[in-house]
Amino acid sequence: DTARYCLPNAVDILDIGVSEVGLPFVVREPLTGESLAARLSRRRRLSPASALALTLKVCEAIEEAHRRGITHGHLSPDALFLEHADTPSETLQILDFERQALTGDHAPEAADVLAIALTLLRLLTGPTTDRADLEGHLPRLALGAELDAVIRACLLADANARPPAAALRLAITNHLDSPVR
Repeated sequence: DTARYCLPNAVDILDIGVSEVGLPFVVREPLTGESLAARLSRRRRLSPASALALTLKVCEAIEEAHRRGITHGHLSPDALFLEHADTPSETLQILDFERQALTGDHAPEAADVLAIALTLLRLLTGPTTDRADLEGHLPRLALGAELDAVIRACLLADANARPPAAALRLAITNHLDSPVR
């Protein structure tokens, strides 16, 4: 059922099925633009305002997906697409939500939260390796105590201790709405 995968800030899935020869297929809406990974290959990092605005959209989509029992499991700059890139109508579209339907794999929600936080770090600080390399060495983000603390919690090794995507969304919203930054 493709309607299940119609999420805010996610590419529309037009059809999912199995071909006559038994191969799974997905038909997505056509997109014009570039992946966030492509943008980052040209720009080392994004401004905090741009990084947080994009991450907020990712959180909104993931939060809704989790409410529907869907996890992404493979979030990264490669799975984030900037439609109409570098224009006033630029929008974020998350790719590959249908992977769960095709494979039957269901990643834990905490894996999506970790991936969002790692992507945000990548946007803010430039290339990093992985969460294990950040253990105890998280760069100073200077985004404010509340947001820094939530990002740190999203990166915890203990998946059960990570907050839900809603907590990160709320911390980003509070930061962006704050008159003092």
